Amino acid sequence: MANKNIFGSAARGEYIPPANIINNANAPAYAMEDKHALAQLAATGCLNNTFYVGADTQLDSILALAKKVDPRFVAKVAIYSRNVGRMKDMPALLTAWLTTTGMTELFERTFETVITNGKMIRNFMQIMRSGQVGRKSLGTAPRRAVRRWFDTNSGNYIFRNSIGNDPAMADVIKMVHPKPNNREKDALYAYLIHKPFEFEDLPAVVKQFELFKNGYGALPDLPFQFLASQDLTPAQWVALAIGVNWTTLRMNLNTFARHGVFTDKAVVRQLADKLSNADGVRMSGVFPYQLLTAFSSVDADVPIELKNALQSAMEIATENIPTIAGNVYVLIDISGSMNSPVTGYRGTATTATTCVGVAAMMGAAILRKNKHAMILPFNNEARPEIQLNPFDSIMTNAQAIARHVRGGTACQAALEYLNKTTRPDKSRSDIVIMISDNESWFDRGRLGKWTRRTYSDPTTTKKQWEIFKRARPNAKMICVDLSPNDTIQAPDDKDTMNIGGFSDTVFDVIAGFIEAKDGADYWVREIERVKI
Repeated sequence: MANKNIFGSAARGEYIPPANIINNANAPAYAMEDKHALAQLAATGCLNNTFYVGADTQLDSILALAKKVDPRFVAKVAIYSRNVGRMKDMPALLTAWLTTTGMTELFERTFETVITNGKMIRNFMQIMRSGQVGRKSLGTAPRRAVRRWFDTNSGNYIFRNSIGNDPAMADVIKMVHPKPNNREKDALYAYLIHKPFEFEDLPAVVKQFELFKNGYGALPDLPFQFLASQDLTPAQWVALAIGVNWTTLRMNLNTFARHGVFTDKAVVRQLADKLSNADGVRMSGVFPYQLLTAFSSVDADVPIELKNALQSAMEIATENIPTIAGNVYVLIDISGSMNSPVTGYRGTATTATTCVGVAAMMGAAILRKNKHAMILPFNNEARPEIQLNPFDSIMTNAQAIARHVRGGTACQAALEYLNKTTRPDKSRSDIVIMISDNESWFDRGRLGKWTRRTYSDPTTTKKQWEIFKRARPNAKMICVDLSPNDTIQAPDDKDTMNIGGFSDTVFDVIAGFIEAKDGADYWVREIERVKI
């Protein structure tokens, strides 16, 4: 009879694939399929330096992957990462890359869906003129697409979207030469590029702005950036705070505090009501991590009512977190690399919110909806001593976890702890959610020989997951990656999903995967459903 020690696992259907690549921590891992890798980079890529990956590496990786897959899938990733993941730079990059395919109609349809405002127009133009996607000139189709944006939007809208530089809206106009289709736009384009114009022909909001700057008229209805640089009176600062949209209010609480807006308690109550308004929160499309950033960075001069309103807003922003039947284990990476900014290092614009802050927020939010869930932080080892109160706010619990960040990344540690300390309950399903930057170093030098880019053994994370699964056949694991990586510690299968991103829509995908009978390539299939 054949040796069971050699042939037993495969015969029982328990074959575990070996690792096949080295990750950025120089340890064994699994390579993602090309489509999955492209989606992962698009959902997490910041095109800025991260703890493990430089901006140039991210750029090279995503352009190489775009060439390997069907351009239609590239278009779907661009749309998904913009509309679902709410990213900016990556969707603009992928849309720009589509101009090199010769598929003009596909590019134009993607452009119309992705490049919808002034910020995205400037991102797209900056990428195009850099030559990084392989074009030496702007080209007919891109120029026509940008012109169409000018043609189909009003003068007021174009002016309101003219904030920013590198390139400024004036530069965009000079590059694409949009043809004014009325006297208003003729005057506006001349105004923006500093050429002679007829004042009376300008859009109404531009005339109001110019009169206001010269001491006439009321505060115009314009984005905060237009007005904050003006010499405003205390009353005008109050009017500005009351009039700005939800997002601007959230982002500028410290600025308003410095200008005395919060001295009037009635104004504070009005602004607190605005911040905690459910419709306002939902319409803003705010990332939960952005609320954590706002809450953590408000100055002492910001009243407690507004801080409490931010906590209320967090509860609303995470309302789509699934309520999960069965045993829920949330494994949160608190290693040192997780202390890097979630959107990468961006000089003076670097966010104060770290990967561990986002991971902790996600874990705390899941606990808020699933009070039976077990939160298990890990670094070099499992850290069960870090306990949370499910009745505390998401903000409080997120900060409590994030304070413990230190050490290395051993993704198998928490699974190994669960295998040693928990008892299977076959009457309940088990869901494991691991939130990490996924750069586990534990297997470095521990697995079989590195031969022809293939290890002879699986990763320890995959081994521990298989032990967990054998005791709990219905278990599923979701690995949420917060960094732009193209390797994973446990490959996708019907019960394992790797997903990248940090928007609240990640929770929708998690819920769908949990309910799916066959979750193989679930996230990629979700992206494939995008209509172009």
